[in-house]
Amino acid sequence: AKGDVGAVGATGAKGDVGAVGATGAKGDAGAVGATGAKGDVGAVGATGAKGDVGAVGAKGAKGEKGATGAKGAKGEKGEKGEKGDSGATGAKGTDSAGVVYGFSSLNASTASWYSSISGSTIDSDHGPEYSGIAMPVACSFKTLVVSARYISGVASNTLSVTLVKNAVNQTLACRLTAVAPGNTYSCSVRGTVPVVVGDVMGLKFTQSVMGASSPFVRISVGTTCQ
Repeated sequence: AKGDVGAVGATGAKGDVGAVGATGAKGDAGAVGATGAKGDVGAVGATGAKGDVGAVGAKGAKGEKGATGAKGAKGEKGEKGEKGDSGATGAKGTDSAGVVYGFSSLNASTASWYSSISGSTIDSDHGPEYSGIAMPVACSFKTLVVSARYISGVASNTLSVTLVKNAVNQTLACRLTAVAPGNTYSCSVRGTVPVVVGDVMGLKFTQSVMGASSPFVRISVGTTCQ
């Protein structure tokens, strides 16, 4: 049989230090420490990327009219434009008087005689059909007007006056009959007789009563050349 436990013996001398034990498992995290003091301001960061364009703002109120600017320099001459449409035909103008020639003289005592278209001299011999003036301009005779004043006498006298060019009778001619003293008689005609510079223009006269029986009639002639 097992015997009784004996008395505890005396404590032995202290043994040598044992070897370091293995590292224990990581302990639980400690409690959060107190907040530290505020640190210094950090350096400026790099510029950020450009942002999107903002929405268009509302239209502003109309500004006051600005002062007139200085006159600009004269521009270069532009190119010639195209020819415009022809304008409407104008109204027909009135005939101008043209050149007026006048002659006045008493009738001759012969059956016929000649004169210039201007003046008062009459001719009845030595080539009288060439009496006249040399035309200084080219134109066309358009009118012949004759006025006859019966001065004295007893017989009726029929007178004719014809325009003459280069000794040839032309179509401008008219006739009248002077019946009694103290009266004026007339005739006129229109037509076209063209002339050039140098043409000799005169008048031819005829009458129905001649010689001592011929009454005195003052004849005035007007012509126009346009």
